[in-house]
Amino acid sequence: MMKLLILLIVFVSLAACSSPPVMVEEKFTPDESVQEYRRSLEGVNLHTTAMGIQWLRWSDPTRYVPMLSILPFSEIRHFDAEVPEGAYYLFEAIRGHRVTITLDSGEGLSYFADLFGVQGTFDPENPPETLHLDQLASAHFVETDSRVRQGKSTIVFEPRNTRFFVLRILPRLLEGGQIQIQVENQAIAQVWPVENTTERQIWSHFGDPRDGGARVHHGVDIFAPRGTPIFAPVAGRITRVGERELGGLSVSMMDDERSISFYFAHLNSYGDVRAGQQVEAGHIIGTVGNTGNAITTPPHLHLGIYDRGWGGAVDPWYFLVPVSYEDYRTPDEVLDAWQQLSPDLVLGERFSLESGNLELFRQISGFNPVVPSLARRDRAGRVLTREDFPIFELDWNHGIVPELHERPVHLRLVALRSNALGFRLPDGTLAWTEKTESALALLQAFVVST
Repeated sequence: MMKLLILLIVFVSLAACSSPPVMVEEKFTPDESVQEYRRSLEGVNLHTTAMGIQWLRWSDPTRYVPMLSILPFSEIRHFDAEVPEGAYYLFEAIRGHRVTITLDSGEGLSYFADLFGVQGTFDPENPPETLHLDQLASAHFVETDSRVRQGKSTIVFEPRNTRFFVLRILPRLLEGGQIQIQVENQAIAQVWPVENTTERQIWSHFGDPRDGGARVHHGVDIFAPRGTPIFAPVAGRITRVGERELGGLSVSMMDDERSISFYFAHLNSYGDVRAGQQVEAGHIIGTVGNTGNAITTPPHLHLGIYDRGWGGAVDPWYFLVPVSYEDYRTPDEVLDAWQQLSPDLVLGERFSLESGNLELFRQISGFNPVVPSLARRDRAGRVLTREDFPIFELDWNHGIVPELHERPVHLRLVALRSNALGFRLPDGTLAWTEKTESALALLQAFVVST
């Protein structure tokens, strides 16, 4: 009995220390709609037909290692009713961000949409032949609770660790049309914590050495004039208000939803805060000062963020710094731009290239508008390597498709992005060409009437 009790205590302790890979709202949790649809195809023997077999292959996420996309991105995807297929998207989501996936097929296409997490480490430059995935969420249809979506649906989640994810979109068998896809990310902070400052006023970064290397900095220091208001970046519960030896006048706040704690230190004065109080984002925590061990430095806010309550310090940078959407284009804006540039180019068109040299790439280019953290060390003081940082840029030289020797080469235009055209190749794989006038001229010379 005592041995069983010890094992139970160990199990509970391990469970308390573990953390789910993502925080998904209840309505977006995974469902079995695709599996149910597979069973319905089997019930009427459609799973033995050529189209049914092809659809079932597309429904298996372990069969595909998609191209990598940089967030945020938007795309318009075409599905042919006579060619069963799905769409898979691989992207990296950053700890501290909230990711919103929005899908819209109008009224002409029913689809399933699911989110998977990539297990273990993943190197996009040396991808494995097979991905090991966990199903994490399914899209929520915004108007009904129907598991088969038609129109607009969403998935919203926050990763508990920076990792890779796969989005699967599957139209129902014998259904075709277009779907607009948006995958957007933003820091979870709703309010920047120090008035009239930005990340440019962070002059001391996470992991910087302290006390001659005896310890490291578990936060960021945002410098501002004494008395500058300090705001709660998110809603939370005040857990402590009082003076500390190192932090001076300080306030601790718990975000129970995310199981993270915020620590505001070196304050000059307190706002209207007390232990146990629930506050909204933007609530005044106090004012900037240099109390505690910062008495010899200019006034600043030391802001620390701790995961799983107070389990371990994390770099506050990505939780706080906004993502720039200056160059981002919505699907409607993407479509308008293409129609102005080439009004005769239509999704679903087929091309038969008999000559010419159209460059095709497995990997689309992309640039991450996320401002990279200036931290160069982790919470233990270890120097970070390139692999420790999120992916910030992809170029067209990655994953070029070998030259196609056979002529004619049959292509079908299936996707539009702001900087590229996506084609389904004869073997069923997807390839891209850069948005250039020469590529458009070549394609329009070899369009095949459908």
